[in-house]
Amino acid sequence: MTLVPPPSPAMSASVEELTPVPAPPTPPVPPSGYKPKRGLLARLFLGQIEDPPWVRPCLLLLLGLSAALNIWALDVNGTGNEYYAAAILSGTKSWKAFFYGALDSSSFITVDKPPLALWVMGLSARVFGFSTWSLLLPQALMGVASVGVLYATVRRAFGASAGLLAGLVLTLTPVVVVMNRYNNPDALLMFLLVLAAWATVRAIQSGRTTWLLLAMVFVGLGFNTKMLQAWMVVPALGLAYLVAAKPRLRTRILQLGAAGLVAVAVSATWMVVVDSIPADSRPYIGGSQDGTVWDLVLGYNGLGRIFGRGGPPGGTASAQAPPGAPAQVNGQPPAAGAQRPQGNQAGSGRIGAGDGTAGGPGAPGGGRAGFGGQSGWLRLFNEQIGDQISWLIPLALLCLAVGLYLTRRSPRTDLARASLILWGVWVVVHGVVFSLAEGGFHPYYTNVMGPAIGALVGGGVVLLWRRMQDTVWPAWVLAGGIIATSAWSAVLLGRAPGWNPWLVPFVLLLGVAGGIGLVVWRMQAGRALRVGVVICGVAFAGALLGGAAYATTPLSIAYQGGDPVAGPASTQGQPGDMPPGNPGNTAPPLSGRMQPGPAGRDGAAPGNGTDGGVAPGRQGREYREADAGLVSFLQENWKGTGWLVATAGSHEASPIILATGGLPVMAMGGFSGNDPALTTAELAQYVESGELRFVLVGGNGPGGNRPGGPGPGARGQTSDHTSWVQDNCSLVDSTEYGGASNGARLYDCS
Repeated sequence: MTLVPPPSPAMSASVEELTPVPAPPTPPVPPSGYKPKRGLLARLFLGQIEDPPWVRPCLLLLLGLSAALNIWALDVNGTGNEYYAAAILSGTKSWKAFFYGALDSSSFITVDKPPLALWVMGLSARVFGFSTWSLLLPQALMGVASVGVLYATVRRAFGASAGLLAGLVLTLTPVVVVMNRYNNPDALLMFLLVLAAWATVRAIQSGRTTWLLLAMVFVGLGFNTKMLQAWMVVPALGLAYLVAAKPRLRTRILQLGAAGLVAVAVSATWMVVVDSIPADSRPYIGGSQDGTVWDLVLGYNGLGRIFGRGGPPGGTASAQAPPGAPAQVNGQPPAAGAQRPQGNQAGSGRIGAGDGTAGGPGAPGGGRAGFGGQSGWLRLFNEQIGDQISWLIPLALLCLAVGLYLTRRSPRTDLARASLILWGVWVVVHGVVFSLAEGGFHPYYTNVMGPAIGALVGGGVVLLWRRMQDTVWPAWVLAGGIIATSAWSAVLLGRAPGWNPWLVPFVLLLGVAGGIGLVVWRMQAGRALRVGVVICGVAFAGALLGGAAYATTPLSIAYQGGDPVAGPASTQGQPGDMPPGNPGNTAPPLSGRMQPGPAGRDGAAPGNGTDGGVAPGRQGREYREADAGLVSFLQENWKGTGWLVATAGSHEASPIILATGGLPVMAMGGFSGNDPALTTAELAQYVESGELRFVLVGGNGPGGNRPGGPGPGARGQTSDHTSWVQDNCSLVDSTEYGGASNGARLYDCS
């Protein structure tokens, strides 16, 4: 046997050196156009992987600022608009009332809007109990979400900087802040319409029909929030898609046709269901003249808002009446001997907002001022509306014009130009309709213009900044726009003399210095980018500071009633504010924006909130707190079935519903007191059947009658109801319940 010696160490080393080492695997090559993505949690805190590191922290700070403005001291408003609060409370007592949006838990009559916003707040109240926070917190959170969605929408077209600036403008818009803290439907409407814009931009970018249909779903839900006002964005969404979407023209037209059908179908869902139910099996539709949702859409909440016929007060029905003459009611002359209606009886919360009569305050030159002042091309800049929404409108229109010029040679599908078309048409359509509307128009309707103004400012400024790197003229344009905006802010601030007087010079200093500094910086040869950013920040501080100051006022001023507005207390008043020495409300309301008040602050009416006035710091109250003695008397004499009491309208019914925890109260005439919801024969039948015993007549709210029978404020059916009650029922001695503070009288019909 031969023994083989083991290999030597030298031989082993040589063998290992000759053995080939396998190469590491080649990583796969990503396909062309591939962009790495972060997970959902990473994107939440760090943003997209291509974003600069400062983007996500700035967005989180922006959302935090929005949350602070919307949520801080939220309970200062109590139940907010008691009309909607009463309906929400009633909906927690009855699913039938919840579905219809009925004012009372026995579902006699609905509010004058679709119920989607009430459903959101009502579900919150059912889960967490009825309170200020359960009502208003969903509204505040929807406001924060609107800022986030607007950022995401603008970012797709113009970049993160534009999205942040757009969100900041929306966050600091005064009317947006006050409505995000209130229980009117407008916060939900704005959120749904911003979602519709976001989905439309996605549709333009991708050409996919699904996104376009989703946008119209949001519009349809907006219709079920505030009816035809939601459709005002359809021209903007449709034109932007038609012009810039990727598919060929024939396909785009077919897609828009399908989207229109979806919008109509979603909009009509609740309306079709309700109108198909027999009238005797559902509540009367408040605001309509025949008890149908269809009439409400076309009349009170539709053409009546535009042309002033068949709509709420505030139109031009009395435009031809001579100064001092009684205003017509729904186009009919007043009864002989009737006096002028006093104040904004449907709820304007500001002195000088107009008293609804020709030649009244807020209507210089004749014509009917309404809640938002005289209709006309400059309405959005008047004393009622200007300080709510107009701070940045001139700059937004400038950015729209310059942005379209800068993108004039871009491809048809350019997303930036498509976005300018979308937001520009949005602003123009709303501006024209709101300015020329002759029906009931409240300043807070303009909150839906906030997203479009923010998007135009954000996108336009970024386009100018980018072009500024190549040429000088964009710096002059941007500087001029900022200086003009600061000057307009000074004008708006000057309408509240004595309120933070340092703001006017400071705003002008920042705006003018920043605008001039921007031009000087651009003309330097070796300019530093960071210096330019700082100068722009100073300039925009001047443009935004005035509106931001107004946006903080809702955190310390409480609002109730139907017309909440932002701004210092000295620029606001109560409907029907009277000069001292006129407790009978026989003189015209005070005119102007600042009048001395006997309660220790400008514009305040006397009283403590229960005697026809309001407590200092509480603005815009059109509803009066229910009298504790009256409420106790009614509850003690209620059998537990039928209605606790019947009133002329919601202004008397809502406080009683809230004070009794949701007991059924019949508002015979609805919100205006003039809804033909109940005939005298039906009233007699309710009394004979034992379902109704007490009727409260009179008072100073819309539709109410003055003590002593029909008189100023009596309207149509309400006057008939009062006459029947006086003839067939017994007046309850006021000593049994202490008397009603608003002059109403209680009758026992048993």
